[in-house]
Parts: sequence; C-alpha cells; structure tokens
Amino acid sequence: MYNFIVRLNPETRDELYSDASEAFMGFLLLEAIYCILSVGKPGFSEAMDDVDLEHPDEVCQFDTSIEYLLEIHKKLNEDCGIFLEEAEYCFNSDAHDLIAEKLSSAILSLEEFNDPGELFVLESVFNDPLIKAGFRFNAMHFPERAAYYITPHITPDMRQASLADLLTGGHDPGIVDWQSLVDPGALSFQNLLFHQRS
Repeated sequence: MYNFIVRLNPETRDELYSDASEAFMGFLLLEAIYCILSVGKPGFSEAMDDVDLEHPDEVCQFDTSIEYLLEIHKKLNEDCGIFLEEAEYCFNSDAHDLIAEKLSSAILSLEEFNDPGELFVLESVFNDPLIKAGFRFNAMHFPERAAYYITPHITPDMRQASLADLLTGGHDPGIVDWQSLVDPGALSFQNLLFHQRS
C-alpha cells in the first residue's frame, strides 16, 4: 500500500477540475504522473513542445493516456446512465479534445508545483511488481493538492471479497484478510468498481 500527495497550481485548479468529476480527475492526475515519468527526467511539457523522432515514447504515452481516459470517461458515463454514440469517444471528438487539454494542464500543474525528485520517486511505487500487476486507488481532492491511497489489485488466484465485505469490514474466513491490506473506509465505492491498469 502506498500514500502520496501531489501539489497542484491553485490558480489553474478550478479550470482543471471544471466539467469533470472528482472520480475522473483521480484517473487523469495519475495519467499525468505516468506521462511525466515516461520522460525519465523533469520536463515532459518541454519535450512535448519539441516533439520529434527523438521523443517517441513521450508522444506514445500521452496518446495512450488519452485513449485510456476516454475509456474511463465512457465507463463513468455509463455508470451514471449516460450512453453516447461511439463517435463521442473517438479521436478528435469533443471528449478527446477536452481530455487532451486537461491532461496537458495537469502535466504543467504537476511539473510546476512539485519538486522533480518528489515526482520521480513515484517511479518506485509504479514499478512495484504488485502495483504493476494492477491496482485500486482512492483520491482525495483539495484546493491545492490531491492525496492518493493505492493498494494492489488482488490477483485472480486470491478469492475476492464482495463489495459489501469491503465496506463493512466483514469477511469470509476463506478470503484474504482484507483488514491487514486495506482500510475499507479509505476506498471509495466508485474506485472499487475499477482497477487501474492491468
């Protein structure tokens, strides 16, 4: 389990969060961190300003993050009973352009208000084999920062507790001891429906 905090530019925070739920922003900020880590050094936004054949990984990660966020956007909409045409989630759709803009803004905000060393130490979190296999997270959003609680996604060979078990803290004796792994109250209902990256 990991906890970390990332700081955001308070002057652009409201714009960044406008027209987006906190559940979606939890995913978007994680993708912004992935983009920054993909460069391997501070300055993803500078790399994007000078995109050429020397920076194929940065472009790839940015596009991959947008595609992933479009899938999350679609899933969150469907969970709310909003069903749109597939064209609404395609390249150059309004949703695609909005996500690309928000992802760029999040990258700039994170790079501007966080020490590069603090961001790049997160690489060890996402390189943890248990986390790389998939993880769940809870994000708490504040005016100048976001706090994350990340726990590994339980693999199929481990029996999974039901949502009710996780929320109440009760569990079947045959189920892995969730009390030793997570605080059920720290996980939001929404994030229990997903696991981040598989």
